[in-house]
Amino acid sequence: SLHNMETVLKSLEVQERENHLLVKAHLSLGAIARTWRAPHTVVYRIFADGRVLMDIQGEFAGPFGESPRDEVPRIGTTSKLPGRLQQVSYLAAGPGESYCDSKAQAPLNIYHPTVNEMNFPYECPQEQGNRTDCNFAVLKDGEGAGLAFVSLTGRDMSCKTCDDYDLLLARHAKDVPVRDEITVHFDQL
Repeated sequence: SLHNMETVLKSLEVQERENHLLVKAHLSLGAIARTWRAPHTVVYRIFADGRVLMDIQGEFAGPFGESPRDEVPRIGTTSKLPGRLQQVSYLAAGPGESYCDSKAQAPLNIYHPTVNEMNFPYECPQEQGNRTDCNFAVLKDGEGAGLAFVSLTGRDMSCKTCDDYDLLLARHAKDVPVRDEITVHFDQL
């Protein structure tokens, strides 16, 4: 039932502070016909200069993971960015793909690939291009404008020119479209 997950807004607080606007949303994410859920809080600090700081805190509640058939949902953020932000700099395990079970061969360092260089064209399309233990990732265009993702603890990060639904529908690598936007995952798990 992960494809049926819905987010319910429990409460919303907005406060004007001296140098920023504080928006705090208390939410609950759950799937239809499941007794587990993920209550969480998202706090945005919005500054006049265009910076937005976001903090997400949450946990699982209920009997999740008791069955070996339970799927683990992605917990983190998914951002859609303009396709012109092709230059990537990140501090993570790399330079190629790394996952929790394969990062021993991926040294922690700062890397500077393009978005396309981060992907791996599996013959059977699937999730790809992940980097573990990512503390920051910056995507920018040729003029230096862009967006930064920062975490004090290592996260999983990937960016690609297709979205997750494209990968789900494609039967072969040639079927994966190249979109004019970049999908960035910056995940807790």
